Amino acid sequence: MILWHWSSGPERVWTVAKLSTLDIFARKMRVAPFVQSVMLNRQWPDGGIPLPNPYRHDSHTDNYFHPSVHAMFGEKAIYHTLHPELRKELDRSESYTRLMTPLMGTMVHTLIQQKLILAGLVEEQDVEISLVNEQRHWRGHVDLVFRGDLCDIKTKNSFGFQRLTKPDNSWIYQLNPYMDEMGKDEAVVLVSEMGIPWGFKEFVIPKSNQVLDEIYSKWERVTEALKNNEEPRTCCYSVNATYCPINCGGAIPPRN
Repeated sequence: MILWHWSSGPERVWTVAKLSTLDIFARKMRVAPFVQSVMLNRQWPDGGIPLPNPYRHDSHTDNYFHPSVHAMFGEKAIYHTLHPELRKELDRSESYTRLMTPLMGTMVHTLIQQKLILAGLVEEQDVEISLVNEQRHWRGHVDLVFRGDLCDIKTKNSFGFQRLTKPDNSWIYQLNPYMDEMGKDEAVVLVSEMGIPWGFKEFVIPKSNQVLDEIYSKWERVTEALKNNEEPRTCCYSVNATYCPINCGGAIPPRN
């Protein structure tokens, strides 16, 4: 069995090895060995596993902040995605890539969640947990709570997966409000490789009050800007975002 393990040595890199079951548990991976075990189990529900709507968590149709989208954006970009008129100007055109990316991600999420449920390792209430914080006006959902751990499932193509040595900043920013809302001090990111050899990587992300203060204060300023109908100046290139939905500042291209 091939698993990826985050080394505790000074080099802090992922290594690949053929591991026995005992080796897997000895390395203290929290979620991946259980997922591989249930996926290899030939027990499947009668009628198969239905695939949910990949757009069910679409953040473009409400006026809430969404940690999965708005935690990393600069204030100007967030303003445009939430402003009732300006959001209409954003590129929402359909493409095969824009369809398949959330669809394949949804498929992997659903398979993992439903196989864990079928094996009796989690219950229905442990997956797709809806979170709403009205005070800060944000909403989101947690993929999985497994053995007490808040777990977020991510997918990467093989090219990106092989080069992944640390969690993306966007994951750190997304999960911090979730940890804050659920009273957790850390979260686990389970990354599933979308291609041969279909590996897994795990990262443990600690809660950061510094990150939370940055996100919450940014959202407060955007809320005030929306009330006053005044566009903020701070945009994505100044907060190290990997893309920008409006190409503010011209430094970061919009995602296609």
